[in-house]
Order: sequence, then structure tokens, then C-alpha cells
Amino acid sequence: MPLFKEKCVIIDDNEVDAYTQTCIFKKLDSEIDFAILTNEKEAINYFEKASPADYPYLVIYNIWLPRYFGMDFLLYYEENIYPKIEASNVVITTNSLSKEDKKIAKDFDCVKSYIIKPLQLNHIPTILWKEKEYT
Repeated sequence: MPLFKEKCVIIDDNEVDAYTQTCIFKKLDSEIDFAILTNEKEAINYFEKASPADYPYLVIYNIWLPRYFGMDFLLYYEENIYPKIEASNVVITTNSLSKEDKKIAKDFDCVKSYIIKPLQLNHIPTILWKEKEYT
């Protein structure tokens, strides 16, 4: 049985980062199916078209995308998706060292982890089994 039901969503405009993240998770479970989206608009469209039964267990989200500020997607997710599947987890990945971004992210119940890139294998236990953590 896959660790993340059948799907994990990665929202990141950086192809290398998205690829690296898929490789890390595939080391743990080769059956994980990834949807890789490059911006907030794609992400919102993805969730609007999906049924709650198809929502992923895990969303890995880069909050700084060109033309977007990630808190807008988090607000959408928290209001529209999270109430339907509270077992879902959003993991923020970012290059930003902004304490303000981290502080804002903590206010979202759906955000389980806040990780400064790059995502590494040693982050996985935090993502899977611990309560909220902000590194």
C-alpha cells in the first residue's frame, strides 16, 4: 500500500526541485503518483476538478512562485479543500529565509511543515509522522 494513498501534488515552478522531490519520495515508495503543477492557478484548477476521494494526502508547495504569492493558494486550500480532508498535509518548501513568511504559514491549520530548500530525505519523518514543524 502506498504511503500517500495514490497521489502527491508538487507545486513548484523549478523543474529541478520538483524532480528532486519526486526522487526522494520514490526512494520510500516507488508507487507514489505525482502531479507536478507549476503555479497557483494550475493548483487551484487541479483541486476544483478533483473529487474529495482523489485529493492527495500530501501537497508540497513552494510559496514563492513567479506572479504569485503562496499565501493566496494556502487560503484557498484551507477554506475549500482542508475541511473535506483534514488528513491532508501541506508542506511548504521555500528558498526564503523570511521570518514573516514562516509566521504567516503557522497560522494555517493545513500547513504541517515549513522547510527551507532543498527538501532532503531526513525531512521525510517530520512530514509523515510528526506534528507541525517549522525548520
